[in-house]
Amino acid sequence: MDTLFTGIGIGPLGVNVLEHLYNRGMHDLTAIACLTDSDQLRASFLPNKVVLTGDESGSSLTDALQPMIGSSELVFIVADLNEPNTSRAVLQTAGLVHSLNRLSVAIIPLSIDFPEADSTPLDELDHLCDGLIAFAPSDSGDDLQFHQMTKAIEGLADLCRHNLGMVDFEDIRYVMRGMGRGAVVDEKATGENRCEAVLEKAFRQLEACAFDVTRIDRVLMQLSYSPHSPLLMREQRTLTQGLLDHIGSDPRLFKVAYLSDSKLDDQIRLTVLLWAPMNDSGPTVQ
Repeated sequence: MDTLFTGIGIGPLGVNVLEHLYNRGMHDLTAIACLTDSDQLRASFLPNKVVLTGDESGSSLTDALQPMIGSSELVFIVADLNEPNTSRAVLQTAGLVHSLNRLSVAIIPLSIDFPEADSTPLDELDHLCDGLIAFAPSDSGDDLQFHQMTKAIEGLADLCRHNLGMVDFEDIRYVMRGMGRGAVVDEKATGENRCEAVLEKAFRQLEACAFDVTRIDRVLMQLSYSPHSPLLMREQRTLTQGLLDHIGSDPRLFKVAYLSDSKLDDQIRLTVLLWAPMNDSGPTVQ
């Protein structure tokens, strides 16, 4: 059955991220595992699987993926370009999604061994995909990058899933268009100071982004709240102004959508899609 989203995990990390999302109940995602190791592929519980054969033309990979993507509107390509034989498969996949005219977002961790400057695979991926979300290396290790990758997919999917009346896929495409880097933050908080708390969490998430936040040029924000604990006007101002103050610049696009969600109880949820252009010498990594 066709779903709104497709996730293509290429290599062990990409597959692990999708398995984690599937375990968390994200079943409106067509999850596809792509691995070179057939034993690892059989061990994965994801419902759709493709063996990476190393085919130079990529025809076997794209022929297998196209019917699985179906009519999905948004395709996530999740991979670690440091893993062997991954870069070619990622670019072939991105090329297929581009040819199908589907909205595509690549979710990529960076590492010290894979610097972003002068990186041909990343440049090609940025050209083929509508959005590229890259996470900078962290002193906290790979676990933080893994967490940020899953949060980015959940947040972006939620932004699309619940707000098609106020936010559509063309909004997402517009925010992320051009050579640059995207980011998604998605946090919840409760209590008397819930706005300040959720902003603090969001700012910590932004620290993992592989760009200088002061260069952010486009922002799409979703503020979710429970009908039992509505978002007050002063809270709306605290959240929007707090984010703008943290960015320290005046984005050319700043759009806010509101969502009433009874599952939140007294919590609020802040989901933000941000985009920053590249410097002439590549994006600035904080």
